[in-house]
Amino acid sequence: MALLFFFLAVAAHDVLAGPRYNLWSPSIVDYFNGTSPKDRLDAVVSKTNSESAPLPTMAPATLATKTPISGRITLALSNRNFWSQNSITREILSVHGLWVRKTLSRTIPFSVTDKRIISELEVHWPNLTDVNGNEAFWSHEFNKHGDILSQEDYFKAGIFAFKSPKAVSIRNEFAALARQYHGNSVPVTVVPTAFSTKLKIQCAMSKAKGAWFVKELQLCVVVKNGLFEVEDCPRMTASVIAPSCTQATYVKIS
Repeated sequence: MALLFFFLAVAAHDVLAGPRYNLWSPSIVDYFNGTSPKDRLDAVVSKTNSESAPLPTMAPATLATKTPISGRITLALSNRNFWSQNSITREILSVHGLWVRKTLSRTIPFSVTDKRIISELEVHWPNLTDVNGNEAFWSHEFNKHGDILSQEDYFKAGIFAFKSPKAVSIRNEFAALARQYHGNSVPVTVVPTAFSTKLKIQCAMSKAKGAWFVKELQLCVVVKNGLFEVEDCPRMTASVIAPSCTQATYVKIS
């Protein structure tokens, strides 16, 4: 009898305490595929110490129910080492922007208040040229490339795409290339062969460092069931270097 009373008391405490897995939205469980959303959330929570751990596979409601997305979508990733002398042990790639579609002519200031989203943006989507200019940078990207969505949906979509499986593979492959050629130049023709996913590679001359660098990777994004995921770029047989890279025989990664 005492044992039964103990279990009933524990169960009652859990009910009164409410759900402990509400990471993003009161209705987050509505956005999960599968029959056991709590188990999937708990699995995500257990990986929160991993830089590459994906966010819960949540589809923002506006995307899933109100805003059909079509046409080309690009996730542009910046090489931090082009802009600063970062250690290669840090995350080398960060989000430059998610290029979806612009619909309005007005400029909307950054207005996201969810601290969880802002925390993700500060880590994975920083302003690389001005450490105090994050909000101006985020506002610029949203107004130029994504105002077909709400701001929360836009920035969530960018972070989800950045943490989608193929994007994580690309980030790991780029980091491996940086370790292999750290401080040295690599033949520009070698760079496309490093990636298992077909993408576009942009280069630029760093005047401060006096060398050509891989400046940016442009990844193709598709919307599946309201979720933004990186996929192979269509009509490409392999990753390609942009015309900006053809001026250089060798480029640096880090």
